[in-house]
Amino acid sequence: MKTIAIASVIALSAGTAMAADMTGKVSLDMVKQTNGDIAATPEIELGVDGEVGVGSIGLVVDNADDTVKLDSYSLGVKVGEAIVSFGDQGDLMEAFEGSTEAVGGQTLTDLNDEGESIMVQTGNIGVMVGFDNIGTDVSDIKNVQVGAGAELGAVALAGAVNWDQASEDITVGLNAQLAVNSVNVGGTLTYTEALTGYEVSAGYGNMAAFINGDENDMAQNIGAGYYGSNAAGLSFYAEAGYNLDAEEITPAAGISFKF
Repeated sequence: MKTIAIASVIALSAGTAMAADMTGKVSLDMVKQTNGDIAATPEIELGVDGEVGVGSIGLVVDNADDTVKLDSYSLGVKVGEAIVSFGDQGDLMEAFEGSTEAVGGQTLTDLNDEGESIMVQTGNIGVMVGFDNIGTDVSDIKNVQVGAGAELGAVALAGAVNWDQASEDITVGLNAQLAVNSVNVGGTLTYTEALTGYEVSAGYGNMAAFINGDENDMAQNIGAGYYGSNAAGLSFYAEAGYNLDAEEITPAAGISFKF
């Protein structure tokens, strides 16, 4: 399952004092589309963590013409306990997009995080400034985000706020996770002026289930999945979501290998 944490895509495992630590991931995700077809998307992620800097790139295969394209990148420096990074690196609201890999999160607010940004991360606190088009005007700010996380015993809490410069809309994301032995229970809430959405999940061992909805329809989707991994870096999942209104099932599956 997705890890709920305030962390950027460049937060990789720590390197040695005099050498960089390389990491990588190859994955394949298969999800049913609205037209009924099953689409498979291969992705490649590479990262490096050095004594004074970090970086990452994400590559995705474009199924339309079978070409490999740059999907994300980041380049950062370490300043004391903080990491300052720049790139097309997602955002701080990714932690509030749902608890499952592919079929959940439909009723939660999913912001458009494409485009470059500057992030500052220290501990469980993050600040991000996003830009509309750095090739045209680097001072044209798109949005600003602030996120923070904390742990209270077995409960992990996270929150983030996004301010959109053009619309002046504010989006708030809140998440709580409780893990005791093999049992975990969590909930995510996203709020905008237009709509408030939620998702609640519960899991035991390698299995998990969820239900989500919004202020207008409290029960819209339910689903469940199985998530496995081994010590060699191989991970896989199989999920299915069910829309209670349309009475449609959406299956999804994926496999990945980290090195």
